[in-house]
Amino acid sequence: MVAMKYRGKVIIPYAKRSIGDADDREEVRSTAMPYDLPAELLDREMVTYALQQDGMILQDMPRLVQHDKDLVRVAVKNSPEAIRFASEDLQMDFDLVCECVQADGNVLRLLNKDHQADEDIVLKAVQSKGASFEYAEERLHLDADLAMEAVQQDWRAIEFCHPLLHKDREFMLQAVTVSWRTLSYAHPDLNANKEILRIALKQSWLALAHASHELRGDMELVSESVKAGSWQVLLNASEALQDDQELLRAGIECSGSALQCASKRLRDDRELVLEALRKEGLALEFASTRLQDDEELVLLAVGLDKGALEFASSRLRADRKFVMSCVQIDGMAAEFASPELQADLEVMDKAVKNDWRAVSFAAPELKKSLLT
Repeated sequence: MVAMKYRGKVIIPYAKRSIGDADDREEVRSTAMPYDLPAELLDREMVTYALQQDGMILQDMPRLVQHDKDLVRVAVKNSPEAIRFASEDLQMDFDLVCECVQADGNVLRLLNKDHQADEDIVLKAVQSKGASFEYAEERLHLDADLAMEAVQQDWRAIEFCHPLLHKDREFMLQAVTVSWRTLSYAHPDLNANKEILRIALKQSWLALAHASHELRGDMELVSESVKAGSWQVLLNASEALQDDQELLRAGIECSGSALQCASKRLRDDRELVLEALRKEGLALEFASTRLQDDEELVLLAVGLDKGALEFASSRLRADRKFVMSCVQIDGMAAEFASPELQADLEVMDKAVKNDWRAVSFAAPELKKSLLT
């Protein structure tokens, strides 16, 4: 074996070192090498293997490795961010930089200002990760084409687009087509644009929360969403629309829960509440106090969902005869009876006979007798 001296020390070239199993290879890979290691002592095969395992160790490699494009390419292929440990010349290499940002757009934040101002490099970066648009030069934030590329890759890139683009109708129309969420960044004037809002509402009823006051009261737009099954749009509709009986009826046809969107007046409309309860017993929660005390309505609701008794008036939940009727329908309704009735042997006996699990809601002193 041929040994060489470097600064008075005997160094065995990597190529001459014995390589056994994987553990031996790992040991050789992690062996520290002097920063100014001569080329004749560099084992390219071993360095290549090491960089393939962890590109970031380029930081601790000799100068000649950091200046070697082929070896640096191996490092950045494994870890694109390793480009920051390459020589200054290679950090300026267009092809190498492009490879890095294509693999990970966020590498753009590590590059110099010239690269961050280069349209081609920025384009490749945002096509990889839209949010990397944040690191592009400020001037490029006004470039509609680049901005749209970023938004199409990740709608959240809208945050980094220039405010002038947020005012641009055509740009925001495209952005909202990508995701309704971009509407939150639109200029107030565009939040009053019916065409843009219609596109957004087709994606999510939540878009109405970003609309102007005028469009929140637009019967046509809101009605379209409700008829499409998005009754929740009524949550953000104007008070006038929440007081429209026919519109609320359309919402209730989708779900009894739409009653929560109704005005105070309509929540007290017995006919409307009845329609809601026939759809969903738990809609009783949103009925007026007066109707939560209506025995017929509450009994109907409990018949659909025993949990509806929770939203009945305190009078009904303490009414022995009424609660007996409820537990006869579903023994588990005893959970929402008044404490006094949960301690009533006859009421709880009927509940347990209907569903033995109701014993868990009985007063402690009753449980033993109910289980025997």
